Amino acid sequence: MKIIHIITELDVGGAELVLTNLVEELSASECRTMVICLKKRGEIADRIEQCGVTVVSLSIDRGLNVLFFMFRLRKLIKKEAPDIINTWLYHADIIGFFAARLCGIKNVIWNIRCADIDKGHFPFKTRVLVKLNSFLSRYINNVVVNSNAGKKWHVEQGYKPESWKVIPNGYDLDKWKFDGKTRIRLREALGIDEASFVIGMVARYDPLKDHRTFISAMNLVKSRYPAIKILMFGKNIDSNNKQLTDYISQYDLTDNISLLGITHNLHEYYSVFDILVSSSVTEGFPNVLAEAMACERPCVSTDVGDAALIIGNTGKIVSVSDPDTMANKVIELIMFGPEKRRELGVMARNRIQKNYSIKTMANSYKTLYDSISS
Repeated sequence: MKIIHIITELDVGGAELVLTNLVEELSASECRTMVICLKKRGEIADRIEQCGVTVVSLSIDRGLNVLFFMFRLRKLIKKEAPDIINTWLYHADIIGFFAARLCGIKNVIWNIRCADIDKGHFPFKTRVLVKLNSFLSRYINNVVVNSNAGKKWHVEQGYKPESWKVIPNGYDLDKWKFDGKTRIRLREALGIDEASFVIGMVARYDPLKDHRTFISAMNLVKSRYPAIKILMFGKNIDSNNKQLTDYISQYDLTDNISLLGITHNLHEYYSVFDILVSSSVTEGFPNVLAEAMACERPCVSTDVGDAALIIGNTGKIVSVSDPDTMANKVIELIMFGPEKRRELGVMARNRIQKNYSIKTMANSYKTLYDSISS
């Protein structure tokens, strides 16, 4: 069975990393895989190739003639003659649909990763694309979503594929785990003693992640616990981001917050946290929650996507854009004390092991592929 995955780009992102984990996990199976990236090669293309999967970058840009681009894609697909085309994200979904039609390939799987497209946070072109895809979806065999919330919202938008499949993200539990020695080492490197309470936030700088609500909530927590430490990670989470640093200064948190940007050993830093907080205004399946839980960290999250389903009774759920309640729930976890938080952390990891392991995810995709190609 030969599968071609088509994705918009291969920079570090939720969908891109899930695809990478999937092809790595299936590399030892009888599936033969190729990944086509519509834009230029991203930084995780090399990682995909390391497991023996070919990556082809078409380097499309806005100025490239659409007909010429489709000719190149059609030629490549014709040459490879895949049994299944699996596309990832809206742009790749529509392009993959037309390319498959031009090549006479009927087995097409769309992959949708978000739960809603709010007018206030997404550009007009993206909303138009969602509407166009909703019309085309009736000609698609299968649409995979990573959250129940994502399926519900897209059904409401008129998506009518032949079949829906909910396959939550999966995690490598040998990688995402708590490590006490790493906690001590990194805390020492950061100048944080073991007695300090550390709150983590992992999110690129984007209105969808609502950093202002998070920072406002942290200001309220600080009024109760002046010595708290806050570690923030993600794209554009650094001192060059004037808007972010202005927020931090405005809320008098300059001495409490460290902006650490993108790091390639993020999985190690989860052990440094005592809890993780997510303030997103929209999500499908929030990766950071599952990652933190796998590392035995209790979470406070806004009620977006499948966050409540993921967390269960191991953390706290709050309304979107509600810094007061967010602060109160963080304070509750602080007041629990280390022993109670440790119990919650163990429960959280067990929940990820049971429901969201990488093997469970890969087996679900493999079962879907087998059912389509048989």
